[in-house]
Amino acid sequence: MLYALPASEPEAEQLIEKATEASVADREEVLVAIPQSIGRLRDAVLELRCLGWVEENTPELVGDATARRELRARRTETERGVSEQLAALFGGNSAAPQVGVGLVPTRKGDTGGCLWYHRGNLRQIASRRGLNEYLSTICDAVYDETPILRNELINRRKISSQAAAARRRLIGGMLEFPHLEKLDIKSYPPELSIYLSLLFDTGIHRRVSGVWGFHPPNTDDKNNFSPSWSEIDRFLNECEEKRQSVAELYNRLEQPPFGLRSGPMPILLCAVLLHYETEIALYEDGSFVADISMPVFERLIRAPEKFEIKRFRMEGIRAEVFEQFTGMLSKPVSTVGSPPNLLVIVRPLISFIHKLPRYTMLTQDLSDAAIALRRAITDAQEPDALLFEQLPKALGFDPFGPSVETDSDTVHEFFNILRSSLSELNRAYDDLLSFIEEMLISAFSLQSNSDSPDIELINRARPLLDWAIDTKLKGFLIRICDEGLDFKEWVEAIGTYLANKPPASWTDLDKAQFEMDLSELARKFHHFEALSFERHGQSDDNAGEVIRVGITTLSATEQERVVTVPPTAEAQLDDIERGIEEVFESAGVDGNPNLRLAILARLSQKLMEQLEDSANEESS
Repeated sequence: MLYALPASEPEAEQLIEKATEASVADREEVLVAIPQSIGRLRDAVLELRCLGWVEENTPELVGDATARRELRARRTETERGVSEQLAALFGGNSAAPQVGVGLVPTRKGDTGGCLWYHRGNLRQIASRRGLNEYLSTICDAVYDETPILRNELINRRKISSQAAAARRRLIGGMLEFPHLEKLDIKSYPPELSIYLSLLFDTGIHRRVSGVWGFHPPNTDDKNNFSPSWSEIDRFLNECEEKRQSVAELYNRLEQPPFGLRSGPMPILLCAVLLHYETEIALYEDGSFVADISMPVFERLIRAPEKFEIKRFRMEGIRAEVFEQFTGMLSKPVSTVGSPPNLLVIVRPLISFIHKLPRYTMLTQDLSDAAIALRRAITDAQEPDALLFEQLPKALGFDPFGPSVETDSDTVHEFFNILRSSLSELNRAYDDLLSFIEEMLISAFSLQSNSDSPDIELINRARPLLDWAIDTKLKGFLIRICDEGLDFKEWVEAIGTYLANKPPASWTDLDKAQFEMDLSELARKFHHFEALSFERHGQSDDNAGEVIRVGITTLSATEQERVVTVPPTAEAQLDDIERGIEEVFESAGVDGNPNLRLAILARLSQKLMEQLEDSANEESS
């Protein structure tokens, strides 16, 4: 509605001429209101402006409460006068004869009242009711394809929080239970009334060939949703050339002749996406969305401008390659009456990559082909470009262009490498766990052909729990002795303890650090195990003190020996120890601890070599 306020009678004449020009007359949706006189309105507005000036520019009012009350009262009265004048001018009173809504001749002699122009002609509108009726007539013409939705919860531009929650639950049911009657909605929640009015009564959700699903509205739909669905189809056809914004689709549906409100739009869009599931790709911030889930839709509802749609339809292009891709899927997905489509291939591929452990996504301990394949799928933005350009390039092949004659042997070789690379990515984490297992077997000299290397290590570690004092070793032993885990969980628990993060989240640096930490703990383990073995070999608990002696040099292999000092030899050991200290003192090395240790180490090495030689002679 275009309200004009002429300052004078000549201006009123000019406005009437403008209202009858073609630029305005061709606008079905524009209704022009021109009052023939605004004298009283002008006076009321001028008085209101003057009162405002007084309020803003009279400092004396600050200390005069009586004057402020008088000013507020006069301003309130003047504002009421302005409103009354506006109502009188545009409230539906016309200067023309009151003969109902219709064409009347212009009468220049009329004073007061308001002239209403539509499509270049003067219209007789005699009252507020007549104005509302005529507005309805215009709306019927402008929005002649508006769907009828008898549901006050959802049929709004801005819905309540209760309706928004019901809409979320309904969309969740559409995504999770599209094949069930009433989307498996139980009892009578608010979302059921929305479902019945928007999806069931229109036939958008109905049974076809015995299967419930989402389809275009019934041809005899009395709710007139078919024009809106057809407009969506036209929009999707344009999406085959390039991606289009969801916000643009919403804008089209809001405009004449549809006038669809924003409340039901996400529900209708969800039904369309599910109907064309194998043909439509959804993008968020430029990235392909492999799985249209409820969290995705919640973000779409909040910010439709961040989402785009693209449509793909296979019609014999690159047929041989496409058939090979289809054959790779163990469980091909298709809709009733629809052939497999690009998205049927791309979604499982991207879903496969997204479900891989973080280790698999980060490690470089893979073949070049597997790493390139991982990068190509991760960076994919266009399904057709991924299948026919990026994947071939990643694996060392030329793109399979629409006009390229594909050689069958080349296609066969490409898919062999593709399968091998996918398999390598799939087993990368299992290979990591096998690596951890092999490192444990090697570090602790376990039986590699045993079905239960964990049991063997547990049995060896359990006696050490009471002996270990070192915090790191103690924690390691506790993890080893946890018998409540299956073998995979047991290996993961040990890897998690040593690297301070689960193996699934490792990087190659974590893998290297694990090797180093395991080697150090294995050395401590063996030391305590030797001490424990020797100690438990004594029949008497008071047999004496157990000591382990170890010597390592660059020129010889590490030597170690566990000796037991009986209680009866304590006095003798004390005398010998004092004697050695006297020798050190007399030799002038009493103040050099490193030299004394080196002398004792050499002597210990010779003694252990003698013991080893004696043992070899006895065995021979």
